[in-house]
Amino acid sequence: MTRLVLASFNAHWGVRPRGMTSGPRGAAFDVDAVFRRLGADVVVLQESWRPDEGGAFVDDIAVEHGYHLEELPLARAVAGHRPRVRRPGTGTWGLAVLTRLPVVARRELPLGSVPRDPVGDRHALHLRLDVGGGAEMDLVAAHTSSRVPYGPLLHLRRLAPSSPTGSGPRSSPAT
Repeated sequence: MTRLVLASFNAHWGVRPRGMTSGPRGAAFDVDAVFRRLGADVVVLQESWRPDEGGAFVDDIAVEHGYHLEELPLARAVAGHRPRVRRPGTGTWGLAVLTRLPVVARRELPLGSVPRDPVGDRHALHLRLDVGGGAEMDLVAAHTSSRVPYGPLLHLRRLAPSSPTGSGPRSSPAT
């Protein structure tokens, strides 16, 4: 592979967040349109939403744009006009990675919890991707807590020891 386009964005549950200037808050957000504009090989999507009943918007995006979908549920939640992490919920709120590259390995990396974060224990998703020519790439996707001042810092500190090491793509040994 000579070129790799990686993108990351917060989908806000597929619901239009406050502060957006077009459309009413709480209306459906056209995540598919964002994917069309990105044209990325790999997309890390924070705050994906999977209802207990029916399909999720990430399923449609994966099929429409030719992605393989890897998901990491982070919390039970309730979606709608004001989506909230809540137990019991009507679905799961989490992290999704959509990739056109083959996934060689997958593991979850613990991030722990931070005070006042309703999610509780969080995890990051580590994927090893085949970039072609016998080379692999490690991707670590995370959605840290927004509870400041310490949430993001604590999560990233906890992530560091379990993250993959190395300075570049790995080549698989020839067999």
